[in-house]
Amino acid sequence: MQIWMLKKKRFISMKTIVVKTDFCGENWAASAELECGVVVATATSLEELKLEMNKSILLHIASCVEDGDEMEEELRRGEYELVFEYCRPNELVLVIERSKDSYGAYAENVSGICGAGATIDECKRSVMEVIEIYRESDMVASAPRVVLDENCSVVWRYDW
Repeated sequence: MQIWMLKKKRFISMKTIVVKTDFCGENWAASAELECGVVVATATSLEELKLEMNKSILLHIASCVEDGDEMEEELRRGEYELVFEYCRPNELVLVIERSKDSYGAYAENVSGICGAGATIDECKRSVMEVIEIYRESDMVASAPRVVLDENCSVVWRYDW
Protein backbone atom coordinates (compact mmCIF):
# COMPACT_ATOMS: atom_id res chain seq x y z
CA MET A 1 0.00 0.00 0.00
CA GLN A 2 1.29 3.46 -0.87
CA ILE A 3 0.25 6.72 0.76
CA TRP A 4 0.87 10.07 -0.87
CA MET A 5 1.65 13.07 1.30
CA LEU A 6 2.56 16.68 0.64
CA LYS A 7 6.06 17.49 1.89
CA LYS A 8 7.79 20.78 1.09
CA LYS A 9 5.30 21.54 -1.68
CA ARG A 10 5.82 18.20 -3.43
CA PHE A 11 3.99 14.93 -3.17
CA ILE A 12 5.99 11.98 -1.93
CA SER A 13 5.09 8.33 -1.86
CA MET A 14 5.09 6.81 1.63
CA LYS A 15 5.45 3.09 2.20
CA THR A 16 3.04 1.50 4.67
CA ILE A 17 4.63 -1.11 6.92
CA VAL A 18 2.09 -3.46 8.49
CA VAL A 19 3.17 -4.47 11.99
CA LYS A 20 1.47 -7.58 13.38
CA THR A 21 0.99 -7.28 17.15
CA ASP A 22 -0.22 -9.65 19.81
CA PHE A 23 -0.44 -9.79 23.59
CA CYS A 24 1.41 -12.84 24.93
CA GLY A 25 0.70 -13.33 28.63
CA GLU A 26 2.58 -10.43 30.21
CA ASN A 27 4.17 -8.80 27.16
CA TRP A 28 3.29 -7.37 23.77
CA ALA A 29 5.11 -8.68 20.70
CA ALA A 30 5.33 -7.33 17.17
CA SER A 31 6.81 -8.30 13.83
CA ALA A 32 7.03 -6.69 10.43
CA GLU A 33 8.26 -8.16 7.17
CA LEU A 34 10.40 -5.82 5.10
CA GLU A 35 11.96 -6.47 1.73
CA CYS A 36 15.33 -6.74 3.48
CA GLY A 37 14.27 -8.96 6.40
CA VAL A 38 11.98 -9.35 9.39
CA VAL A 39 11.97 -6.97 12.36
CA VAL A 40 10.66 -7.97 15.82
CA ALA A 41 10.20 -6.19 19.15
CA THR A 42 8.64 -6.83 22.57
CA ALA A 43 7.48 -4.56 25.38
CA THR A 44 5.25 -4.52 28.45
CA SER A 45 2.73 -2.04 27.01
CA LEU A 46 1.32 -1.34 23.55
CA GLU A 47 2.62 2.24 23.57
CA GLU A 48 6.10 1.08 24.53
CA LEU A 49 5.90 -1.61 21.82
CA LYS A 50 5.14 1.02 19.17
CA LEU A 51 8.21 3.02 20.20
CA GLU A 52 10.42 -0.09 20.33
CA MET A 53 9.20 -1.28 16.94
CA ASN A 54 9.93 2.08 15.35
CA LYS A 55 13.45 2.06 16.85
CA SER A 56 14.02 -1.52 15.67
CA ILE A 57 12.93 -0.71 12.12
CA LEU A 58 15.19 2.36 12.00
CA LEU A 59 18.12 0.28 13.23
CA HIS A 60 17.36 -2.51 10.74
CA ILE A 61 17.16 -0.08 7.82
CA ALA A 62 20.43 1.60 8.85
CA SER A 63 22.13 -1.82 9.03
CA CYS A 64 20.80 -2.82 5.61
CA VAL A 65 22.03 0.46 4.08
CA GLU A 66 25.44 -0.01 5.71
CA ASP A 67 25.66 -3.58 4.36
CA GLY A 68 24.61 -2.45 0.88
CA ASP A 69 21.43 -4.56 0.90
CA GLU A 70 18.73 -3.90 -1.69
CA MET A 71 15.65 -2.12 -0.35
CA GLU A 72 12.81 0.08 -1.44
CA GLU A 73 13.72 3.74 -1.83
CA GLU A 74 10.93 4.87 0.52
CA LEU A 75 12.50 2.84 3.32
CA ARG A 76 15.97 4.15 2.53
CA ARG A 77 14.67 7.74 2.71
CA GLY A 78 12.65 7.08 5.89
CA GLU A 79 9.37 7.76 4.09
CA TYR A 80 7.13 5.16 5.67
CA GLU A 81 4.41 4.84 8.24
CA LEU A 82 3.72 1.99 10.63
CA VAL A 83 0.22 0.49 10.77
CA PHE A 84 -0.28 -1.77 13.77
CA GLU A 85 -2.69 -4.68 13.31
CA TYR A 86 -3.79 -6.69 16.31
CA CYS A 87 -3.54 -10.42 15.54
CA ARG A 88 -6.68 -11.24 17.50
CA PRO A 89 -9.22 -8.85 16.00
CA ASN A 90 -12.08 -10.19 18.15
CA GLU A 91 -10.30 -9.65 21.47
CA LEU A 92 -10.55 -6.53 23.59
CA VAL A 93 -7.65 -6.20 26.06
CA LEU A 94 -8.68 -4.15 29.09
CA VAL A 95 -6.08 -3.06 31.64
CA ILE A 96 -7.05 -2.20 35.21
CA GLU A 97 -4.74 0.00 37.25
CA ARG A 98 -5.17 0.97 40.87
CA SER A 99 -4.47 4.14 42.77
CA LYS A 100 -4.60 4.73 46.50
CA ASP A 101 -8.40 4.81 46.64
CA SER A 102 -9.81 3.76 43.26
CA TYR A 103 -9.36 1.75 40.07
CA GLY A 104 -9.13 2.89 36.46
CA ALA A 105 -9.24 0.86 33.27
CA TYR A 106 -8.58 1.38 29.59
CA ALA A 107 -8.55 -0.71 26.44
CA GLU A 108 -4.96 -1.35 25.49
CA ASN A 109 -5.67 -2.20 21.86
CA VAL A 110 -8.54 0.26 21.15
CA SER A 111 -8.55 4.03 21.67
CA GLY A 112 -11.33 5.75 23.62
CA ILE A 113 -12.47 2.93 25.90
CA CYS A 114 -11.94 3.66 29.60
CA GLY A 115 -13.69 3.68 32.96
CA ALA A 116 -13.15 4.01 36.71
CA GLY A 117 -14.65 2.97 40.03
CA ALA A 118 -14.03 2.62 43.75
CA THR A 119 -13.78 -1.18 43.41
CA ILE A 120 -12.59 -3.53 40.66
CA ASP A 121 -16.20 -4.55 39.93
CA GLU A 122 -17.34 -0.90 39.66
CA CYS A 123 -14.42 -0.20 37.35
CA LYS A 124 -15.30 -3.16 35.11
CA ARG A 125 -18.96 -2.11 34.99
CA SER A 126 -17.92 1.42 34.06
CA VAL A 127 -15.86 0.18 31.11
CA MET A 128 -18.64 -2.12 29.93
CA GLU A 129 -21.07 0.84 30.06
CA VAL A 130 -18.76 2.82 27.77
CA ILE A 131 -18.71 -0.11 25.34
CA GLU A 132 -22.53 -0.24 25.40
CA ILE A 133 -22.68 3.50 24.74
CA TYR A 134 -20.52 2.97 21.64
CA ARG A 135 -22.79 0.14 20.48
CA GLU A 136 -26.05 2.05 21.00
CA SER A 137 -25.12 5.57 19.92
CA ASP A 138 -24.43 7.27 16.64
CA MET A 139 -20.70 6.78 17.34
CA VAL A 140 -21.15 3.33 15.79
CA ALA A 141 -19.67 4.49 12.47
CA SER A 142 -16.40 5.46 14.15
CA ALA A 143 -16.26 2.63 16.69
CA PRO A 144 -13.62 -0.06 16.21
CA ARG A 145 -15.05 -3.35 14.91
CA VAL A 146 -14.06 -5.29 18.04
CA VAL A 147 -16.14 -2.94 20.22
CA LEU A 148 -19.23 -3.51 18.07
CA ASP A 149 -18.85 -7.30 18.07
CA GLU A 150 -20.99 -8.60 20.94
CA ASN A 151 -19.17 -11.93 20.67
CA CYS A 152 -15.72 -10.43 21.17
CA SER A 153 -13.53 -11.81 23.94
CA VAL A 154 -12.79 -9.43 26.79
CA VAL A 155 -9.42 -10.02 28.44
CA TRP A 156 -8.86 -8.27 31.76
CA ARG A 157 -5.26 -7.55 32.73
CA TYR A 158 -4.27 -6.18 36.14
CA ASP A 159 -1.37 -3.75 36.16
CA TRP A 160 -0.08 -3.67 39.74
